[in-house]
Amino acid sequence: MNWASPSASSPALKEARLIHEGVKHGLPLPEEPYLVMDIGGGSVELIVGEKGQIRYLVSLPVGVTALQRRFPEPDPLTPR
Repeated sequence: MNWASPSASSPALKEARLIHEGVKHGLPLPEEPYLVMDIGGGSVELIVGEKGQIRYLVSLPVGVTALQRRFPEPDPLTPR
């Protein structure tokens, strides 16, 4: 996993920065380091912040929909 700096540029990292802004406006963030995780359909964004600022961020292509396609199971699950 390659963590990016806050100034890195890509659509996925732009999404991660917007997620952090939303969390920052909706919740009081601690002064000490914290982790924000957004689990979406196609990806998961992990954002490490401190004092309201992003320190590192990464977007991983392992969202719920991507995992469901890769590991299909009957719904509902049945006992084995």
